[in-house]
Amino acid sequence: LISYVHDSPSTISSVVQSTTTPSRRTPPLGIRIASTRIHSVSEEDVLEAVEQAEALWAEALEARKTANALSDRAEEEAEAAAGTAKEAENIFQNRTQPVSMQQLVQVDAAAKSNLDATSMVNRALKASEDADRLEQMAEEALRKSEERLEQHLKDFPDSPLAQED
Repeated sequence: LISYVHDSPSTISSVVQSTTTPSRRTPPLGIRIASTRIHSVSEEDVLEAVEQAEALWAEALEARKTANALSDRAEEEAEAAAGTAKEAENIFQNRTQPVSMQQLVQVDAAAKSNLDATSMVNRALKASEDADRLEQMAEEALRKSEERLEQHLKDFPDSPLAQED
């Protein structure tokens, strides 16, 4: 709705602005508007949240086992690579004769072993990060399931989920 007032251009713009700008209703000072929940938290809601948390913890555990196994394997490969690197280093120290083709192959094998060990370390690190992420998700799911249980017990004090002390 636009009203025209015949006073001045600034009056017209203020009237136009006030009639076209939606007003925001704010409560009077000191009054808080509480949010209202739409439904109660059922026993099924709680059980679903607990099952989700359990599934995430199981997945996180498997991811952690995989990460630990990869870490162990990476450590073994790194130790083996260190041994072959030491042998390759000895080939080039105190040389009085030219390097043979067999020695070059040995140095190449040491370099490949080092690359494989580095690749395994990277895989182990990624698996560990994935396990950390899953553990955080599982922790959050556990927290949410505890919140749902708490709300359920407020909504249904006589629930079979209530623990007897």
